[in-house]
Amino acid sequence: MTMDGAFVGAVTKMTTSESTRECIDFAEFISNIANEKQNLCIEIRDRQGMPIGHLAPVTKSSTSDGQLAQKLTEWRNRSMKYFFTQYTATCERTQQWLESTVLTDPTRLLFVIHSKAGSAGAIGFKILPDRSVELGNLVRGERCGHYQLTYYAELALIDWIFQALPVDVIFGISMADNLMCSTLQRSLGFRRAQRIPLLKAEHGDELHFRFGEPGAESPDGLYAQKFELDRAEFFRRKSHWPCSSA
Repeated sequence: MTMDGAFVGAVTKMTTSESTRECIDFAEFISNIANEKQNLCIEIRDRQGMPIGHLAPVTKSSTSDGQLAQKLTEWRNRSMKYFFTQYTATCERTQQWLESTVLTDPTRLLFVIHSKAGSAGAIGFKILPDRSVELGNLVRGERCGHYQLTYYAELALIDWIFQALPVDVIFGISMADNLMCSTLQRSLGFRRAQRIPLLKAEHGDELHFRFGEPGAESPDGLYAQKFELDRAEFFRRKSHWPCSSA
């Protein structure tokens, strides 16, 4: 996998003006991808270096016919219990989310995970002001392609983020009882960082889980788990991959 861009390389200490300029640069970079001024396709390879699929960013043209919204809606509804906002999604609501949130936010990208047999899921990220990146919207929608496609898709995205963007830490937050997600994150090198209490609230037909203060008790006995992976640890692990020189 190769990527042209101004952010590839080690992160160095910056002045305030340098940090501000860098934030503007990566915001423009991400906006250019979403608006199709810059092409991006992240190849997914297994640990032996064999290609098994690719990550395609969601862009303006990919949302135009409604087919993507339909797939994302189906996938989200199947995995509803793992989301912090739970409701029965509709294509109209998903399409609105894509157009008004995903495509207009220069700190966010959403990708469709493609196996060699077709679209199989989604994963995204958002860059925060403290130079960390939050992974989210991870879902395996179809059981086509490599049996570890989700693992290698997330691995490919993490590798691209650390090489392309000026970030030091990548993190994710999931339901504490989502054992499949917990196992996946730990296998990728993430460490458990915080146990966060969840505050449950119902709004009509929707169920919302708000984050409480880390370390506090949840009145409902419900918790989220935050996982973190820093740049140095990722590249330390990557140096042991059989295909790390490819």
